[in-house]
Amino acid sequence: MKSKTKYILKLYSDFFKITPISCSIIIVCYIFNAIYPVLLIYFIAQLYETVGILLNMTANIGRFHYYLIVFAALYVVKYVFDIMLSALRSCGLYAKAKYALDRNLAERTSQSPYICYEETETYLKLHRAQECIVSNVPQRIFSRNLDAVSQVVSISGIIFILISFNVWLLPVSIVTIMPFLIVRIIRGQEFYKLRWFQASQRRKMNYLWGLFTDNRVAKEMRAFQFSDYIYDKWWNIKEEVTDEEFEFKKKDSASLLICDLIRITGILMSLLLCLLMTANGFLSIGQFAACIAAFLQVQNMARDILVNVAELNTDVHQLKDYYDFVDIGTMKKTGEKIDRIDTITLENISFQYPNTSNMALELISLKINSGEKVAVVGENGSGKTTLSKLIMNLFEPKSGELKINDIPFELIDKDSFYKLISIVSQNSIQYKMSLKENITISDYKKLPANDTINNILSYVGLEKHNEKQDELLGKDFGGLDFSGGEWQKIAIARALYKNSELVILDEPTSALDPSIENEMLNKFIDITKDKTAIIISHRIGFCKYVDNVIVLKEGRLVGYGPHDDLIKSNEYYKHLYFEQQKWYV
Repeated sequence: MKSKTKYILKLYSDFFKITPISCSIIIVCYIFNAIYPVLLIYFIAQLYETVGILLNMTANIGRFHYYLIVFAALYVVKYVFDIMLSALRSCGLYAKAKYALDRNLAERTSQSPYICYEETETYLKLHRAQECIVSNVPQRIFSRNLDAVSQVVSISGIIFILISFNVWLLPVSIVTIMPFLIVRIIRGQEFYKLRWFQASQRRKMNYLWGLFTDNRVAKEMRAFQFSDYIYDKWWNIKEEVTDEEFEFKKKDSASLLICDLIRITGILMSLLLCLLMTANGFLSIGQFAACIAAFLQVQNMARDILVNVAELNTDVHQLKDYYDFVDIGTMKKTGEKIDRIDTITLENISFQYPNTSNMALELISLKINSGEKVAVVGENGSGKTTLSKLIMNLFEPKSGELKINDIPFELIDKDSFYKLISIVSQNSIQYKMSLKENITISDYKKLPANDTINNILSYVGLEKHNEKQDELLGKDFGGLDFSGGEWQKIAIARALYKNSELVILDEPTSALDPSIENEMLNKFIDITKDKTAIIISHRIGFCKYVDNVIVLKEGRLVGYGPHDDLIKSNEYYKHLYFEQQKWYV
């Protein structure tokens, strides 16, 4: 309970920070809702009493009109407050809260350590955190708590009225409601466990269905005719998931039916009791009417409270998933600011991916000086990309130390470091934005100059698109359709647009023809003559144009030095080089 209260209070704190005025007005609305049933019961009693006296011709007609007007006014005021509450929920508080929580989740996702994406459990936490927001769980918790508090206040006042009529009315109403509490708590916990257990299956189901709408898959799906196979896999998982939910809902419905039968029995017993008390003169007509209204109010509100509290148990579990993810440690940013990169030093660096037994890199030691062009080569799985991620500090080494300018990386301000680097990945992102945005997003705060963009486009071989800088790219939104090679050239242009000191290229030209690739790499070396460049490639021909070559094999450094020296002294590198000679001779 203490843990759940912590998450609820944290949520309320966030909501009041997001929109304090809306939250304050909603609180006022709930205060009125809390006293409204008590006032209603009181004035029902007074109105019926007045009617009874009026029938005996002993009452002042003005008193009847007074209670009638107050009674009607209560309904009008309640209606106005309900409209305000509904409007604030849909337009004010909930919409703003959703956007703010979405933004918070996005920020946390971008700031979380990169290694989180390699951990299955963390990835599932992200999925459950997203589902929490999509399912409007925070909004439900906010409302349900206020509903519960408001109803507790109302019941307290109504109970006082009930007891004044007859003390036996209270236990009858409460006892008939208790099964709801037990059933909702049990079913709520079962439902959360079911959704938690199904998270992985639901991701698989969404992935398989997404294959039907992925244009990259369409070609192979047609050629290999495996659409039925994918559909059957999706259907089997869907059947499993829906069957589990159906079984849960069937048990839940049966439980609620039993609870309703008990509640109806309680209502009939109370009606009978009230009739007997009225017949024996223990209740007046007005008290009888108020008693029935009070009893029904207590039953309905008590049931709602128990249902809300029980379902709140499920919702808070999901809210915990959200806060557990956003509270995952973010990258430490504070430290010594740097404005240049003089040296990059790796001292006995080793790294191991989560849930694996083999070392991805082991005891790597090397030094890269400012302005050097360094190639990283090796067979697939040798650790080339992992090395680049360690240099960028996307991964923290299991052992050893990374230093920038002879300063341990953990002591450096991360933002100042990332301002000095650019990267081109093998599977670069295709942003469905304009051509200009695709390039300038690497340094979006810099005022873009068309001449600069034109020069970069010409360099990467896309000069024919100089006049299309403001046109949208990608077929998804009706934009220009680019080939894989053209998208890769845009990624290179994006890296060059940012005036960085260190450029890391991870198989940047893999989507290009070998002849164009070799030319592009050579041009890249030329244009980065004043920068430090780390180029990861499966093409070794260009290595004779760089300062040093890092040779990796099965996660170990087996060679480091200039191309000519390695050709003479490193048999493994020599073998790799002459194996590919036909591509670049």
